[in-house]
Amino acid sequence: GVVFTNAHANPSCAPTRAALITGKDPHRVGLGSQNGVAPPGVPTTRLGYKGSLEGEFVGLGQVMKQGGYDTFQVGKWHLGKEAGQFPGSLGFDHYFALLDGAASHYSDMLGVSLSISPAGKATYVENGQTVTSLPDDFYSTRYYVQWLLDSLKKRGSTESPFFAYLAFTAVHDPLHAPEELVEKYEAVFTGGFGELNEQRIRGLIAQGLIPDSPVVTRWLERTPAWDELTGVQQADMAKRMAVHAAMLEYVDRELGRIIAFLKETGEYDNTLIAVMSDNGAATVPKNFYPRGEQDQAWQDKAYPLETLADYGKKGSFTEIGTYNAQALSGPYFGFKTNLHEGGTRVPMIVKAPGIDKKIINGQFTHISDLYTTFADYAGVDISTQEGIIGCTLKPTLDSQKEQGCHPEFGMGYMGWRAYWQGPWKLVFVSESFGGTGQYALYNVEKDPGEVNDLSAQYPEQVEELSSKWLAYAKANGVAVVPRHKVNAQFDAVSNRFFDIYWGQ
Repeated sequence: GVVFTNAHANPSCAPTRAALITGKDPHRVGLGSQNGVAPPGVPTTRLGYKGSLEGEFVGLGQVMKQGGYDTFQVGKWHLGKEAGQFPGSLGFDHYFALLDGAASHYSDMLGVSLSISPAGKATYVENGQTVTSLPDDFYSTRYYVQWLLDSLKKRGSTESPFFAYLAFTAVHDPLHAPEELVEKYEAVFTGGFGELNEQRIRGLIAQGLIPDSPVVTRWLERTPAWDELTGVQQADMAKRMAVHAAMLEYVDRELGRIIAFLKETGEYDNTLIAVMSDNGAATVPKNFYPRGEQDQAWQDKAYPLETLADYGKKGSFTEIGTYNAQALSGPYFGFKTNLHEGGTRVPMIVKAPGIDKKIINGQFTHISDLYTTFADYAGVDISTQEGIIGCTLKPTLDSQKEQGCHPEFGMGYMGWRAYWQGPWKLVFVSESFGGTGQYALYNVEKDPGEVNDLSAQYPEQVEELSSKWLAYAKANGVAVVPRHKVNAQFDAVSNRFFDIYWGQ
């Protein structure tokens, strides 16, 4: 398939999914923020910041149904729990959905906090009915794929086309994976996050995904050297990555089952398959989720296992940690929540009919492009919809050449700002999260790691792109919050966000 090396999501999961399902900037449809959090001074009652779907849109499932497709959704939804916000309301005839943003990957149905799952239990729904229990052997990745395969088999015929949205909750925290797979990776990551970062970069170069030129990785200032950690802390970092790798191998294995099924039914060659992530490397500490003593007490009781030996098991809660997250981002700075490239540039592979080899494509793409692309392949006209930001990739996939879809693109998140135009990127991220606390300017073609801030050298470029960002914000209902207020809000939570809660 086509490997898009300059593909982008929004820096957090729900906004990205909103763009995928509606084809619009997430602020237009209620998901400019999520989980009851908004930029300073912006009420969650404001249009665009409700944290669940609202506004005018046509759901992706509805678009595909117009094209005559049977529609399926399975896995994470995270777009709302109110009437009209379920998969069935957006055109998915068959669905098994986790409505929350995250949950235990096992049968205990635990949410990650009372802030996200007020009852303590994750909310699953299947074809309009609330799921009250899960099978004892439930493991999210395996179950989602088996549900999809069983549902596809029930179609009884391959004459009518199908569209399936499979949303794994892996590799979202809490990190959970079968012990035998975790053991396979326990000795792999003992060299440390610096070595891991170098391996990732060498791997990208070897695959032709980034140029074979010197790469400078920028780390958060609070990142320690590997040899500054104690032996237990080093083992902790390695074990987190072992569970993460095990989860990812399980995803790969289950995707293989889907491909095998499509080949058995003779549908593989005529099926378009898109695989991508909803944000950069994710790291949210267990103790960051709670917003009060009651929430903290519940979480400690729900996830009591804290030893390294227990990482990955039911009842444990860990995440990869900020150091590992930066390592996984390779040459790009940042990770989930961050508008730097490490938070928004994600893997994306699209296998389309007629493509039987690996093709590398460097054009700027955004997940909203998939909405438009799927509509194009389905023969559905969406030109009358207002606010669609996606660009169809079908001409790119047909010609197997770069088409230059987005000469410029704007994005906002929690008061932070980013604007891309050709090789230029203007970005405002708070200093406590690795930015400059004001506008910074980078040439991301020459400096993809956003190491050299050129704002002082090219003030006219800063002025032009900042004006364009304001125009983008006005057009999409993005709140323009004074930068000093945004910085103060992020400074207040930075220690809790970046803390590592070491296992025993």
